[in-house]
Amino acid sequence: VAGAAALILAANPGLTPAQVATVMFGNATPNIVTNPGTGSPNRLLFTSTGQPPSIVVLYRFYNGSDHISATGSPGGSYRLEGSLGRIHTTQVSGTVPLMQCRVGADYFTSRASNCEGQVVAGVIGFVHASQISGTHALYRCVVRGNGQHFDSTAGNCEGQITEGVLGYLLD
Repeated sequence: VAGAAALILAANPGLTPAQVATVMFGNATPNIVTNPGTGSPNRLLFTSTGQPPSIVVLYRFYNGSDHISATGSPGGSYRLEGSLGRIHTTQVSGTVPLMQCRVGADYFTSRASNCEGQVVAGVIGFVHASQISGTHALYRCVVRGNGQHFDSTAGNCEGQITEGVLGYLLD
């Protein structure tokens, strides 16, 4: 575990201990350990072997004025807020691309390949187009008053404005 934490910190030196734990928990494979015992989180620790994984964790970051969803640290002054769920890195049956888009300084996600006429920053990964077992909804939200976008797994967008479902992430 200490070695895994060191690898995470090497890639993201600004993370706090709590953020490192969140990344480790999010990257761990759930429900693999047989007879895990009472109170066990039932997670198998995962560290990269150099082969790109086919499923990664989608995180939400915040820099004080803008949120961004990404599978790794966006750098700059963005700080990890937490895990949103897991996303495919390659397209598989039933998935659609989730785009990273930008308008001005506001990053947002979209399923539209043209980012709804805004700047295309790239493909984040692939989400399920419809809900299947083992998935949960990812909502695009907008902050009341300033129009800044963010993604959430809460249907009420954490008390802000819900713009709709972007797709379904793996639990």
